[in-house]
Amino acid sequence: MQVEARKTFNHGFVLTEAELRRIVGLIIDQFSKLVSGLSPAMSFTFKFRNGAVADTASLDDILSQENVGSAQITRLKINSSFCQDNSESLITLEFINADAEDEEGYTSVRMLIRGQSRDWVFVTSTLLEERIAKIKRFSFNQLNIRGTRGLFLRILLTLIVSSGMWVVLLVSVVATSSHHKPSAVLEEARKANQISDPIDAMIVLERAKEGVQAELKSLRLFTIPILILVGLIIVLVATFAFLWRFYPIYNFCWGDYLPLFQRKESVRKFVLLSVLLGVIISCIGSILANMVGKSP
Repeated sequence: MQVEARKTFNHGFVLTEAELRRIVGLIIDQFSKLVSGLSPAMSFTFKFRNGAVADTASLDDILSQENVGSAQITRLKINSSFCQDNSESLITLEFINADAEDEEGYTSVRMLIRGQSRDWVFVTSTLLEERIAKIKRFSFNQLNIRGTRGLFLRILLTLIVSSGMWVVLLVSVVATSSHHKPSAVLEEARKANQISDPIDAMIVLERAKEGVQAELKSLRLFTIPILILVGLIIVLVATFAFLWRFYPIYNFCWGDYLPLFQRKESVRKFVLLSVLLGVIISCIGSILANMVGKSP
């Protein structure tokens, strides 16, 4: 009886040279448990960012790649199989940089195990899942502007632009309104025979000021929530842009890509630590200021 186990993962990964060698070693060890000393037929298929695809039977050929720029690896598939007594046992494991692929979806790891022994398939699947869990990386589900996955970001940008336009329009209408100018108010009151002495003129001007203040208050009640919303959206977009730049989700960490990855990690940790320290210092300063202000 042939048994098969399939599983896909949507999280990110940080696949280093050491972890890749451990995974390959685990696959070889599992095949050796079927038949003592068994060496499976193994091959590796990898794809570059420029679309080129290559096949090799040597793991060292993959690890010796430049792995940066157009030659950056975006997909790696490990193929291993063994035929015995007209039956085939195989293990296929594929790592995918979903950000660099044209296909829709967020699948980053695919696993297929097939064999005649249910226990062997189950144990192999469990061991590989444990290895995959060690390289797991939280994924933001590709918040970029490609295809339908960019809908969220487009909505945010639209809200920013439209909210800003509304605020500018309302402020300009109030600022350029001519009927609130003192000279215009007095002229209208004079034509309506509402002014007979300087005291009447002062009363008319005070009423006009009260009307302006009421309109400005209404304007503030309307614009302040919009400005807060715009500010929050800007902070949110800036945070996403920063993480998109300095938090790579799918990583084949060897070759020239390794120092690039390490540099991004260092920048992100430094910025986040600085922001955290700034917030803590600000909170402590506010508490101390309140304590000093309340002291007699």
